[in-house]
Amino acid sequence: MNIRSSDKLSSTPMKNQLTAIKFELDADFEQEAEALVGPPGQWRARRDLQLSFLSQFGLAKKDRFLDLGCGSLRLGLPLIDYLNVCNYTGVDIDPDCISVSRRLISLFDLHHKSPRIFLSRTFGLEELEQKPCFDIIWIFQVLIHLTNSHVEQAMRSISVFLADGGSAYGSAKIDDGLETISRKGDWRQYAYVHAPLSYYKKVCSKMGLQIQEIGAFNSDGWIDPTHPERLSMLKISKKLSD
Repeated sequence: MNIRSSDKLSSTPMKNQLTAIKFELDADFEQEAEALVGPPGQWRARRDLQLSFLSQFGLAKKDRFLDLGCGSLRLGLPLIDYLNVCNYTGVDIDPDCISVSRRLISLFDLHHKSPRIFLSRTFGLEELEQKPCFDIIWIFQVLIHLTNSHVEQAMRSISVFLADGGSAYGSAKIDDGLETISRKGDWRQYAYVHAPLSYYKKVCSKMGLQIQEIGAFNSDGWIDPTHPERLSMLKISKKLSD
């Protein structure tokens, strides 16, 4: 799927009303949840950005969805509500995120949707049954924090869990001036990395996956994709058989 850089993100909810309107938090709880996943003041904007992306990518209620790096359910709450029962699975490495996520599921009475939330240091490989059972895998703003071994583990998880015909989507800081992945700083206890697209292509190929750059974006949506250092949305799928 290719999206032109000039395309604008739609603010119209997708069919069957994927919306976050009912999941507004009070100021204190929003601050607590947001502190675990990003800078202050962007909880709603980053949630709505992801919902717009998923709308453009054609998310359907029947899709089985794996959220790698689900954080404190900024995206997860409206997805749990929208998707069919049992179709949302989230994993995260941070026990504080998992704790807040479970509180939010109780707060908004979403247990009847049977979401599965796991603490995992292996992108679900040790916690989930290893079979290709997810139509969409989401790894948004996670690759930007992963160094070599963790990138390989994340791609291995995608290769194991992605159903035939399914797609994984992730974001990465692409810098084509680099030869390989490079650590540029830290956020909380996590690295902050840039890498050339060729690096992710090489890792994906080892895992039987293929990857393509859909477009560059910022908090407002799609932007000019020609900048040599850019935040890019990537689409990952299984390699086609020869």
